[in-house]
Amino acid sequence: MYLDGSGNIYVATSGGLSISTDGGVSFTNKTTAEGLGNNSVSGLILDSSNNIYAGTAGGLSTSIDGGANFT
Repeated sequence: MYLDGSGNIYVATSGGLSISTDGGVSFTNKTTAEGLGNNSVSGLILDSSNNIYAGTAGGLSTSIDGGANFT
């Protein structure tokens, strides 16, 4: 799990990367449909530019747009 400076919550799960932008009230799940290498996410980190790096069973997936899309 990761909490950024804006209060957004990122949770690595076996079913994708769950992101909350409202303090945990609701979550949006990101999966292979958004470009994750695999839905099984075992770790994640955000850098100082809020780029997301997600370690998946299919390799490293990155997002430079807040998790809307991954490569």
